[in-house]
Amino acid sequence: MKKLLFTIVMAAMSATSLFAQQSGDRSLGFTGGFSFSDEENVPNTFVAGIEGQLGFFFVNNFKIGIDAVYAFERQNVDNGGNFLTHVWGLGPLVSYYVKITDKLYYTPEIIGDFTWGTLYLKQPKTKYSYGRALSKEGNLKGKSISLVPFQIEFHPTERVGITASICAATASYLEYTDDPDEVHHGGYKINFGLNPTVGVVIYLSREKSSM
Repeated sequence: MKKLLFTIVMAAMSATSLFAQQSGDRSLGFTGGFSFSDEENVPNTFVAGIEGQLGFFFVNNFKIGIDAVYAFERQNVDNGGNFLTHVWGLGPLVSYYVKITDKLYYTPEIIGDFTWGTLYLKQPKTKYSYGRALSKEGNLKGKSISLVPFQIEFHPTERVGITASICAATASYLEYTDDPDEVHHGGYKINFGLNPTVGVVIYLSREKSSM
């Protein structure tokens, strides 16, 4: 009886493991999100971004890949104008899949990006102007590393996953220049805050169950 029970349990585990992320699988993902903050040193700041990821499972449940991101930031200034920042990033990612149910996974992730971008100042509108003047203030470059500790992925089908996360911790270094040969300032920043995102992951080489 014990032997029969053991056989049934092992068979069930083998069947459900077919839905796990297996060695050799590849994935293509797209994510989008936004955040808003109103702190003393960075008042009324809105950030929105989109992200693309190409991943490869070199062992079961462990994914490495390449991350590409574009982010837009708008920050109000005292005189009613806005700083507008466009940032692009590219770098590696590591993600681990912990099975909760057959269709639900806990997927914490670490992402490192090399970033570059452009900063503009949009002047406030006045009664003497018909529109807001847009002027380029300088270029940005830097690097960052982000930890996404609370991310889940739901699988409505075997080849499609829907991801959701609510926050991220990011450490970054950013330099600002308005001349190719002169760095005006550089600084480190650590941020842990709400950053809700949702996305879709498509698995390109998932094997079908042979049941």
